[in-house]
Amino acid sequence: MQRFLISTLALGGSVALFSYLPVDWWLSDLFTHFRLQYVLFFAVMLLWCTMFRRWLWCAAALTLCCLNAVETVPHWFASPLPTSGEGEAVRLMVFNVNSRGDPEKALRVVDEAQPDVLLLMEVNQRWLSTLSPIRQQLPFQIVEPRNDNFGIALYSRFALQGQVLKVGPAQYPSIHAFVDVRGLQLQVWGTHPPPPITPTRSAWRDVQLAALGQQIQAQPLSILAGDFNTTPYARNFKALLQTTGLQDSSSGFGIQGTWPLGLNILSIPIDHVLHTTDIATIDKQVLWDTGSDHGAVVVDLLVPGLAQAD
Repeated sequence: MQRFLISTLALGGSVALFSYLPVDWWLSDLFTHFRLQYVLFFAVMLLWCTMFRRWLWCAAALTLCCLNAVETVPHWFASPLPTSGEGEAVRLMVFNVNSRGDPEKALRVVDEAQPDVLLLMEVNQRWLSTLSPIRQQLPFQIVEPRNDNFGIALYSRFALQGQVLKVGPAQYPSIHAFVDVRGLQLQVWGTHPPPPITPTRSAWRDVQLAALGQQIQAQPLSILAGDFNTTPYARNFKALLQTTGLQDSSSGFGIQGTWPLGLNILSIPIDHVLHTTDIATIDKQVLWDTGSDHGAVVVDLLVPGLAQAD
């Protein structure tokens, strides 16, 4: 039992340390996405090593647990940034429906959430037809259906203008829209880069996010949302925040996994809402019973100045 314990700890430690390689390598990047799971794993290993009084291995487990906790614990304790002046909440919903998911259940989830702005991913023409009742509450839209997993659609309760963008070498569609909320122009960028399952796709993902980040720089009242296929612990995500000055809406609300839903605590947060510092997050939740392999992210945002615009 002790040999099995030490072997398991050694293997887990090797995997966790591999994710900290200082080189920009797609394979080590894949292992960065499980920081919360590493914390839980090494906490259990610490308890086991304590039971067997293997103090050296206790120290190793504690060190590795703390190393990964540094990147996860702040998500629970950091408070959402306040915004100056009065404002009104705008509810944004980000939902990767899964092209093979359940459209009827997705429709019920959206109806229950009652978003003001809705971003959908992996939509094709069949999905758009089934979801057409959405337009009764969200009459304005920008859609780009596709037969692969990269169709995208933006619906809004408020009038919007915008366009579909093709950024990055993969040329997958993103959306850039101006949402007219009581006279204020709220910029919404929606995107869904490819999953990093090969070196090429990993590079495509990073280029797509970086290209959008360059366009968003220094633009007030901006939101970037979507299935980023990356987590807050990854280098490309941190670089995106640094480049744009955007804030992660998860700050203060913990680690809320969004994919894959069936794994519960093993799910990782790859669906995101980022916003400029003139917007504040009031509340954030992930809806799990969606008929998709993704949870639906629902964020209530406080946008300044809306009350004065009445």
